[in-house]
Amino acid sequence: MCIKICRQSNKMDETPPNPEEYQYLNIIHKIISTGTWEEGRNGRIKSIFGEMMRFSLANGRIPILTTKQTAWKTCLKELLWFIRGETDNRVLQEQGVHIWDGNTSREFLDSRGLNHYREGLIGPGYGFQWRHFGGEYDAATGKGLAASLATGLAAGLAEGQTTGLAAGIDQLRQIIDALKDPMESAPIRRNGAASVPYDMPIQRPRRQQIVLCDDTTKLRRIAGCSIQYCLI
Repeated sequence: MCIKICRQSNKMDETPPNPEEYQYLNIIHKIISTGTWEEGRNGRIKSIFGEMMRFSLANGRIPILTTKQTAWKTCLKELLWFIRGETDNRVLQEQGVHIWDGNTSREFLDSRGLNHYREGLIGPGYGFQWRHFGGEYDAATGKGLAASLATGLAAGLAEGQTTGLAAGIDQLRQIIDALKDPMESAPIRRNGAASVPYDMPIQRPRRQQIVLCDDTTKLRRIAGCSIQYCLI
């Protein structure tokens, strides 16, 4: 159905009722038409490389697809989990969200050499990098190590012993401050979890359990109020 809609729109040369969503539909069409088959951690997939979608966030809009079933409540709970910088899957499980269960089980963590991780932790990815980019990760608590020390949660280390431990950069706070600054006109960049090379499993196998797909977000305020972002 999606491909049929795309082709009809292209043939009739009409402006679709939801032009931003047609970015997604056209990419799906392109994947089916020109994509290559590969074996990945999610099985056999067909994919292409280097595509980008742009969405306006003006007037309180949120880019949620309407041409496929979207579990928006689950997406929202995970997104809020990311925004808080959480890495403990138990928080999601308590809300009935189980999308991280497979990658945080004791069996899976041990299979990735993460025997020192408490069951349920995803490691320093996604939300951790949003709120503590490049920071030291506490595999016992799932929080920033500097923060754990400050509250006396890190076992085996003395209270206040934070010398040399990076708290990381709160990228979301930087973005909010930049968007509020009327003199800020340059695009604002948020580096994703996949932008930390030393945290990739191949580089530091004892920190991260999977290769993360969250890379980079760019935001820009247009005409003083309208905000656009593009995912790269």
